[in-house]
Amino acid sequence: MYDTKEHVLAELAPLFAEARAKGLWFHSSYAGAWFSPDDLDAAHKAGQFVWGATNWELRDPQEFIDEEMAEMAEIAQGIRDFEARMKKWKETAK
Repeated sequence: MYDTKEHVLAELAPLFAEARAKGLWFHSSYAGAWFSPDDLDAAHKAGQFVWGATNWELRDPQEFIDEEMAEMAEIAQGIRDFEARMKKWKETAK
């Protein structure tokens, strides 16, 4: 049997309180979604993302920025490496 929206929201109430008190955001690892408590509350009012507590973890939103910046740095390094290979190839192809 599926939980009702009211049951899910009641289950999430302590998480909302903790998130607001500690400045944390809701993160769903399988959906890759990040929500501030206010954003998730608005989504719930619209009938969206009404998922039980087991689907959420509270995390510092700075983690998202840090992860994205690390990914960008890795991509930038890959581009620089590729450019160096291109330059080397052009020099040896002459």
